[in-house]
Amino acid sequence: MKLKMAEYNTRKTEEGEEELADVKLFQVQLMEDFAEFYQYHLFKGSRAEAIFVDPLALKVAKALTEISAGAEVDHKGASRLDWGHVLNECKTKYRIDLKNLHLDALEKKGLFVKRQSFDDGRVQLSFDRTEFVKMSQYWAILYEIDKWNEKGVVDLNEKEEVATGDSGECPQCRGKVEAQHKFCPACGFRLQAAA
Repeated sequence: MKLKMAEYNTRKTEEGEEELADVKLFQVQLMEDFAEFYQYHLFKGSRAEAIFVDPLALKVAKALTEISAGAEVDHKGASRLDWGHVLNECKTKYRIDLKNLHLDALEKKGLFVKRQSFDDGRVQLSFDRTEFVKMSQYWAILYEIDKWNEKGVVDLNEKEEVATGDSGECPQCRGKVEAQHKFCPACGFRLQAAA
């Protein structure tokens, strides 16, 4: 429901109690793939880093998948992006000041990013976008499960933190904000914390 992978309907019984009427699954293949992924890593001999969610890695992986939509793909299936474009997009749209720390967090979790410099001065980032999309979805599911285990309930009304629209602009009131602000000084809206 929260990740828009399913929906449910309830009905009232004769006693006036609410019961589950039906459940509709939208992405069954994704759920099957997630179950196989989780089972494989859970019963692995050593600690499987892939099933422990690092919010920083999740945030960067989601940002890279969104930035790379429609990007050039090489003969090996890797998406290629201009490093300057990635830095700019991460900073303005996602409020992430992309550094080696972020790429190391991804690598620790098994997602590899290659940064390549060329003689003409340009720098290119390449990664397997399909793998990033898949892992982002799996980590989003695991992250929700972790929050559920921590709180004891699933908060369907919880709002995802929103990045500012333009750099220095509050997404709610369009007031001026600085990079170090966690809340909008004009309206008090919670801004996405800088990574």
